[in-house]
Amino acid sequence: MRKVLLSYLLFFGGIVQGQSGQNLNTRALNFGVDGDRRGAYVSIPSPISGSFTIEFWVTSDISASGYAQWWAGFGIVDADLWGVKSDFGISLSDGSKIAFGLGELGGSDVTIKSTTSIYSNSTSRIWYHVAATWDKPTKAMKLYINGTQEATGTSSGSSNRTPATISLGKMGSDYSANSWSGGTLDELRIWNVVRTSNEILANYNKQIVGAKPGLIASYHFDQGVANACNSIDCGAASTINTLIDDSGNNRTGTLYLFSLNGSSNNWVTASVTLPVTWQSFTAEKQGDVSVLKWSTASEQNTKDFEVQHSTNTLSWTPLGTVAAAGNSTTTQQYSFTHATPFKGNMYNYYRIMQRDLDGKFSYSKIASLIYDEPGPDVYVYPNPAIGIVTIYLAESQDVRLIDIAGATVWKGTLAAGRSQIPLTHLSKGIYWVVTENAKKQLLIQ
Repeated sequence: MRKVLLSYLLFFGGIVQGQSGQNLNTRALNFGVDGDRRGAYVSIPSPISGSFTIEFWVTSDISASGYAQWWAGFGIVDADLWGVKSDFGISLSDGSKIAFGLGELGGSDVTIKSTTSIYSNSTSRIWYHVAATWDKPTKAMKLYINGTQEATGTSSGSSNRTPATISLGKMGSDYSANSWSGGTLDELRIWNVVRTSNEILANYNKQIVGAKPGLIASYHFDQGVANACNSIDCGAASTINTLIDDSGNNRTGTLYLFSLNGSSNNWVTASVTLPVTWQSFTAEKQGDVSVLKWSTASEQNTKDFEVQHSTNTLSWTPLGTVAAAGNSTTTQQYSFTHATPFKGNMYNYYRIMQRDLDGKFSYSKIASLIYDEPGPDVYVYPNPAIGIVTIYLAESQDVRLIDIAGATVWKGTLAAGRSQIPLTHLSKGIYWVVTENAKKQLLIQ
């Protein structure tokens, strides 16, 4: 709940990829701030009551001051209410860090903040993905940037959230100029469940289309003509001043104070050039050494490739670096030899971290070796399993667990690496673990 007003100006600017992610949409919505520091905003019906996950893409080219609570910052996706209420919100604070907070009727405010600053200068503006979760039963709060958890906390209570609307681009209840942030937002999704870290990591740089279990509002910001006239006031056939909900729940948003013309206060281009287009990555055994080979279809401002090794996919050790092409529109081939892989009955996992000249990075899929044979892209163990099963994936993908009758008894999206699925609710018998490119039999005992 907001108790004071602090004066500051924020403007979210242009559009490129985040450090370890990719905004896949082609359009976004820019929230400008005029000379009187009044700004455009969107109001959407709040579908949130209990546990939730809010995730979206955002950019920023302004460094903000430090504020103790989220409601003193500049609202990005916010449902702040005046007074002592069970509200919530996400704002900018502390040198362009993300602040996520909850108020509590009869309790105190709790705000957690990212360690990453989402500031980027006007020439190298970067998209950052933000995800905030709250679990009502445990009161646990979590904040993720680009799929990586950066902050945790515990709310002071577990009351149902009471705001009826959520504001995009400003604080929810504050109509003064001080809280109007402006912004360029994209791909806002609201869930009535707490998305796991694996689900957030696996999907943050993907567009989710249509209705999905637990998805109660979804906005792609892909309306209008980018950077052009979208209002009858400037000559368009109609005014595009609504934000469409793609979740199937018809929670349409309403645009206020947008000029809907040009590159500010309008639907804008969200064009992004990928620094690297990965083509392939393989690992093979040659005698007692591991030979890693990878190729790229194109590169832009690439610095180098860091080869990383793990025995569990959880902790990674750098093995060395290979210089990158820098800029290329043709296929580039690379290789690296690991002279001392672990021997015996132990997996050697490998991945490549590609680094740009400006500090951004991305990862390849994971490759693995054991003995003299390549490790599988999908590995299920132990098998037979009792109580829990571990699934290793070389890259993120959708997974289903199917019983002998063909019915799906579990499904989800798992990140690259190791994930565990509880089996205690399932009967003993034969099941199938089905991924996008493999099918493995599993015996539950």
